[in-house]
Amino acid sequence: AVAFCNPYGLVTAMGSGSAVITITAADGSGVTARCGINVPEQETPPGPDPGGDPPADADLIMFDSCDNLDYFTGNATHRTGVSVEAVGRVEGKGYVQRISGSDAEIFIFNRGKDVIDAQVTDPDKALLTFWFYIDDAGKLRSKAAKGGRIEISHSGSPSRQCLYWDSKKYIADMVMAGWNYISLPFKEATEMTPDNPFNPKGANYFRIYFDGAAASTEFVYGIDAIGFKHLK
Repeated sequence: AVAFCNPYGLVTAMGSGSAVITITAADGSGVTARCGINVPEQETPPGPDPGGDPPADADLIMFDSCDNLDYFTGNATHRTGVSVEAVGRVEGKGYVQRISGSDAEIFIFNRGKDVIDAQVTDPDKALLTFWFYIDDAGKLRSKAAKGGRIEISHSGSPSRQCLYWDSKKYIADMVMAGWNYISLPFKEATEMTPDNPFNPKGANYFRIYFDGAAASTEFVYGIDAIGFKHLK
């Protein structure tokens, strides 16, 4: 495929060549529009030199650098195929890689009492950000067909006192193969328990899972530099 257009209108180049993107009005009027695109041949850039540590974003309030597995958690299934890799990392000394098949929960980090203050002064300008790697974006879209969540919590456990975003909308429908920068506005999140909301001064739990059909093949996932940023 040359390009992929997600349900929200974002066109992502997938490979070299030419393509025509056609859109049709959803109101039954039959109105259509077309746009031609040309994607040139691209050289694959080399991975970062493992002899030097790429610097972290100076504006990032780090939740987990993913340089080690100190806060990576879950049961035996969640820990299957997990490692810290240096070559290909985005920042610091490494990133967390997971080779996994059908299980839904991909990454879980629990800091326990070692909480992080996200330093949120204006929720409308606060972001949860991280780098996400996937080896096959097309198959991920099938795996995430029913949705899923990206969660940040202060409860130390899933689905409690957390903000969450739809992982299909914000990851599966948006990414291309390789590293993808994910930026999640707090103002677009859903509060899991409005009567007991997420406290950004005590962030200690992060989770990504996808809800869909079981995958028939293994995926290679990666995550790096989970943190908080603020729009200026």
